[in-house]
Amino acid sequence: MARTSPPTAARPGPTDPVKSMHVIAEARGRGAGAAMLEHLLAQAADMGLSRVSLETGSGPDFAPARRLYGQRGFVECPPFGDYLPDPHSTFMTRPCPGPA
Repeated sequence: MARTSPPTAARPGPTDPVKSMHVIAEARGRGAGAAMLEHLLAQAADMGLSRVSLETGSGPDFAPARRLYGQRGFVECPPFGDYLPDPHSTFMTRPCPGPA
């Protein structure tokens, strides 16, 4: 993860996007995605980030990913960083937990 966007009053502290996560079909449904996401969130907390955001697809193929992110505290948000509104994208964000 690389830090992005300087802090603002509306977005205190450094933030960071999750750029890409993919679990091969053979490993889906076994907790690999959840473990990967938990690891990324722990890394973000250790880096002192205040928020993690992501962009994922809005179509039915991405419903399991959106469900996983929602179960881990992500909520839908407006586009962030250099993203623009896109009907094929869902933007999500959540605060980071404190450092481990």
